Amino acid sequence: MCLALALLAGAAIRILPAWPVVFAGPGAVLLATDPYYHLRRIQHAVRHFPAIIDFDPSVNFPEGARIYWPHGFDLFLASAAHVLAGPAAPAQVERLCALAIPLLGAMAIIAVWAFGRASIERPGAGVTALGMAVLPYPVAYGLLGYVDHHVMEPLFLCAAGALLLVALAERSWKAAVLGAAAGAVAAFSCWFVTDGPAIVALLCAPAVFEGMRGRLPGARVAGAAAVSATALVIAALSRETSWGRSGEFTYLALSPLQAHLAWAGAGLALGAIAAANGTWRMLPRSLAAALGFLIALAALATGGAKLLNPLRDAYTFLSRSEGFASTVGESMPLWNKPLPYLALRLSPLGLVTPFVLAWAAIRERRKIAGTAALLVLGAFGMGLVQMRFMVMGSIGIAWAAGWLTALAWRSASRAVRPFVWRTATLAVMGGCLALPHVWRPIRVAKMAPDADQFALAGALRQRAPDPRADPGVVPPWGVIAPWELGHLLLYRASVPVVACPFGQAPWHERGLRRASLFDLASSDEAAASMARRLRVRYIVTTDPFSTVVGDARIAGVPAHRYVVRHAGSVEGTDATASFRQTAGFRLHLLDGSAAGSRWSGVPGMPSFRLVWESEGLIERNIMLDAPAGGMRPSAYKIFEVVKGARVEGRCEPGKPVEIRVGARTNVRAFEWRDETRCSATGRYALRTPHPAPDVRVTQGAREAQIVITEAQVREGAVLELDLPLR
Repeated sequence: MCLALALLAGAAIRILPAWPVVFAGPGAVLLATDPYYHLRRIQHAVRHFPAIIDFDPSVNFPEGARIYWPHGFDLFLASAAHVLAGPAAPAQVERLCALAIPLLGAMAIIAVWAFGRASIERPGAGVTALGMAVLPYPVAYGLLGYVDHHVMEPLFLCAAGALLLVALAERSWKAAVLGAAAGAVAAFSCWFVTDGPAIVALLCAPAVFEGMRGRLPGARVAGAAAVSATALVIAALSRETSWGRSGEFTYLALSPLQAHLAWAGAGLALGAIAAANGTWRMLPRSLAAALGFLIALAALATGGAKLLNPLRDAYTFLSRSEGFASTVGESMPLWNKPLPYLALRLSPLGLVTPFVLAWAAIRERRKIAGTAALLVLGAFGMGLVQMRFMVMGSIGIAWAAGWLTALAWRSASRAVRPFVWRTATLAVMGGCLALPHVWRPIRVAKMAPDADQFALAGALRQRAPDPRADPGVVPPWGVIAPWELGHLLLYRASVPVVACPFGQAPWHERGLRRASLFDLASSDEAAASMARRLRVRYIVTTDPFSTVVGDARIAGVPAHRYVVRHAGSVEGTDATASFRQTAGFRLHLLDGSAAGSRWSGVPGMPSFRLVWESEGLIERNIMLDAPAGGMRPSAYKIFEVVKGARVEGRCEPGKPVEIRVGARTNVRAFEWRDETRCSATGRYALRTPHPAPDVRVTQGAREAQIVITEAQVREGAVLELDLPLR
């Protein structure tokens, strides 16, 4: 009954709020950014079943990148879509994938219930399942349309954990079989989710601990079987990937590094379990322990370069500022958040969960519940260190609620009115678990890309070299865009991107650094040279005030060089002179045009032509800092990299010369301008990225006009236009 209620509540919370957002069109509007790259791989696998994208030349353009996401999740959905929809129905594939996520969320709820049944008295298991059904983090990752592998993490952790708990209570061959099954399930998660190594660690730690203690009937046999099966499965899975053999490293991908470490860890664990086995005589115990340690040494020794090279690459990666920022700096620990945030996102129970779990581990140390408490305490701790792990960390909150409920249920049997106490307990626990949805409901519409982002993707798709090109084809040119839009543009626009939301890999940091250095470029020549070197044809810009601090951090430049916090300024931020010279500022807020008299010294950027802008505007009030002549602070703008037509001729020495060109985007007409000073020899030279039939060049009251064509702009033609000297 409790499980059915949890499944019903979980389905309602995950499907009903998201349905009108996700199914607003013919396909599906996915939530967040990562789902769009998952769908890119799934669509490719459906068309070329069962092949999947391992190396993508459109990611980290123009270098390309090896994708470290495991195959299992995308192939699992692609297999279902291949049978039910087929390669000729991409919109149907989108809808099927969107619908699959709440189903996987329901499977996770069942796994959590099974974990609770193996460790808690009734009705604690039902409350545990209810907690998994309604807690914010599992709900967010299980929403309809959130096509991401993180939804499967609780499923694997609790399925493996339930098998281990049952194995600990069995004896002989049953304990060995169930323990091996637990280890295999945990290791198999590495083929589905990037956080699989964390699941392996969370399972093996209590397995080895109980194996060394030996207080439960099947502890030693189950613990030894679990770590052995883990090493075997990881070794088999790591053979399918080239990570670690390619000179690049990320600890999120399986490679020979993880395989050798798994064997080394299994050897140490088996040796420790054997050494702690007090029922054996000294000689067999010593021999078994020595054998385990020899396995560990052999795994490390045979690893050789396969083990040392990735470790060296990892050290090199982490020692750099951007590598540190994407790993340790990306941790986003929850304890940095204010107390109200924790109460809203974790529920009031989340604030006391670590204490409840520690109490349960001590109180139930001779029982299965004590082992379960240790496992979920580790998961909750990982969630505190890294917010995205809270999809697994929420299992700790749910289990704590179930254990407290079982404790109160048992205590109520001694009360005068046990029914009243038990009803009150269920009401309090259910209310605490559901309270975050009352205080701060998940805003599904905010999770999906907005209309301007979809319009941006549509505009780039119209300009794409071949929107139907296979992802394995090397594209002729790419796009520099805000990194968080990378996956959306790869899928919806079919254009290569320099930077995207992948993280914790060296190539990701190289792409981020290139995009950030472009935004911070201080001259048209430097920005154009970088764009051509990267084979970039289009630049997507957005509010530079929102990106400059992150760009500076990635580029290793002090942020105060560009913005200074100051009370009384626009939203508390003052732009420095260096900030007004950056390409991001000059393109997005000045349209690549020279600034007016108020901001003298900010020249135009004639290598970049504004071709499209969103209808929506930047929310912040930056019009107070507008240059003379005004501007339109669109949410997004697209600039094309062009050679620009060069206009030169005679002029009066020492006086400024200005060029003005009428131009148009999809939403407005505007005037592009630039200026220079006539040289001592009486010559000027100016470039324009825009063609026009009436380009004006002026020097004071003197004016001359010229026709500039599109071909001349693209070819970088040199045109002669003398200004009248009298």
